[in-house]
Amino acid sequence: MVAGKNILLVEDEIIIAETEALQLKKAGYEVLHVPSGESAVDIVAASTAIDLILMDIDLGEGMDGTEAAERILKIKEIPIVFLSAHTEPEIVEKTEKISSYGYVVKAGGPTVLLASIKMAFRLFEAKRALDEKNAELETMNEELHQMLEELEASNEEYARAQDEILSREQMIDFERRQLIAVLDTIPEPIYVCDMDTYEILYINKFFRAIVQKDIIGRKCYEEFHGLDAPCDFCTNEILRRNPDMPYTWEFYNKKLNRHFMLTDTIINWPDGRKVRFEIARDVTK
Repeated sequence: MVAGKNILLVEDEIIIAETEALQLKKAGYEVLHVPSGESAVDIVAASTAIDLILMDIDLGEGMDGTEAAERILKIKEIPIVFLSAHTEPEIVEKTEKISSYGYVVKAGGPTVLLASIKMAFRLFEAKRALDEKNAELETMNEELHQMLEELEASNEEYARAQDEILSREQMIDFERRQLIAVLDTIPEPIYVCDMDTYEILYINKFFRAIVQKDIIGRKCYEEFHGLDAPCDFCTNEILRRNPDMPYTWEFYNKKLNRHFMLTDTIINWPDGRKVRFEIARDVTK
């Protein structure tokens, strides 16, 4: 996962930048450091091979990290992890309208930083696979609608269209199963649940091996936390306020006695529902 990955580190304080770059290089990453948001935008615009950006929010005079991220995302789709020494709500809120892949507090140390970076890479790859499959499905649906309009002229043609539609629906179902197969290859716990009913709709192969029972249709708060009602720390409302932005957070699961780095996001489920997609990384020391 790490081999060959290039990280653009945007940090204006040279001592902090050198420390972070050393930590990243020890973890196997290639690191390119720039001190300003303007320089970061120029690097990306020049088509330099960058796989992830670690972006400080406060960059001193000139463009701050959030403005630089917005400009970069207009140029290239790339995972951005914000880095800051601040936890004040007004600082965190500056990143809420930007499609980032995490917010890391500098005081969290190298373990949290490296775990957040790995999680960002996994989430970005999973999102890209989902986007590709959704694009294929959308193209097929558009073709189906166009075909129906053309064949409505006669009952005979309409009958043939129905046969074609059935064949296409079977193909779409096959593509959906391929999408599930992609998620089953990711070696981290992944689950999907209904945001209104809290019903568990899917867990991937890795997660099934952990729970060792059928929990599809059960309530997430019952199975994962042993509660009788929805969790007071549930991220559904955070995701609804920012439906295009993944939310990364750390959580200690009392039921499992494990610490996890979690990333939640909203995706479109095959039946049309907006559902919560969660991928977890065990960071228990």
